[in-house]
Amino acid sequence: MNEHNTDRHGSGYAIWIGPNANSKEYASLERCIERIAVTHNTPTFPPHLTLLSGIKFDEATVVEQVRLLAASLQPLTIELEEVDAGKTYFQALFVRAKQTSELMAANHLAQQHCHRHKPIFTPHASLAYGDLTPATAAHIKYVFAEQIAATRCTFTTHSLDLWNTRGPLETWHHIKRFPLTNTPENSP
Repeated sequence: MNEHNTDRHGSGYAIWIGPNANSKEYASLERCIERIAVTHNTPTFPPHLTLLSGIKFDEATVVEQVRLLAASLQPLTIELEEVDAGKTYFQALFVRAKQTSELMAANHLAQQHCHRHKPIFTPHASLAYGDLTPATAAHIKYVFAEQIAATRCTFTTHSLDLWNTRGPLETWHHIKRFPLTNTPENSP
């Protein structure tokens, strides 16, 4: 039963970061997402951390802004920490990411490039989307403790992924990957 006032539709475009698709970190997150989905009838989605969502530009503009953003960023090291449950459909169960100065600065730059100002950025990697009650989230954390423990990891991301997240999850699609190209030699 839905005990939260949630919206199951995304809006606009989103910038995602995450581990390399061939890495053990990606496999751990993906395995956890899939096992929870099978047991609790939640949707599956690619492992990711949302750097910024709800971007309202037209596609050509957002592609250019994300390209410029990627050119200004160096690879980011992400440390996934404790598991938590949220109160929205897209944050039903997630692993918090350490709020490093580099990650918070990347979010700030993304907001500037995309003219999308969000006062609160809680970096995280979702493990389940859904309308989960606190009791169900606690049960999942207990039953999947071993798989969830494997999601507490550190990885370095070398790219930004632009996604069209308008409408229901089934219609979301990847637009383009942008390598992070600002190397220390290119920094001012």
